Amino acid sequence: MSLNLSNFFLLQVFILFLTISNAYANSQNIDQFTPKTHVQITNLIAPNVSLTLQCKSKDDDLGKQVLKYNENYDFYFKVNAWATTLYFCKFEWKSTSHWFDIYKYDRDFFNCQECLWHIKPDGPCMLGLKSQKYDVCYPWNKDR
Repeated sequence: MSLNLSNFFLLQVFILFLTISNAYANSQNIDQFTPKTHVQITNLIAPNVSLTLQCKSKDDDLGKQVLKYNENYDFYFKVNAWATTLYFCKFEWKSTSHWFDIYKYDRDFFNCQECLWHIKPDGPCMLGLKSQKYDVCYPWNKDR
């Protein structure tokens, strides 16, 4: 009888350890089974026109970047466990300013792990998964 109680106690300790470990991993957004998502942004506004961009999420501000024509900016992240990951960017050139949700979980999770974007004056265009062309284009977000 005591052997069974001892085994039961060890099992309870083991389950508690797994629960705490899992909670810690989730709190640190550590998940070895979820690959990192790569976002690449390329300035295709116009030759000799620099693009200033600043991308953010709820938790991270990636800072301002200045891209010359045809230059890239890359960042990487892991999607959160709640399937709500969102990165948005402000884009400025000359006297123009727009913003766009560069990564939205519900739009992008099943469409890209390598999310490659061309930024054009009329809006951003993503590399299509099937076409392998930058033909998935969106309008700029409306002002809030």
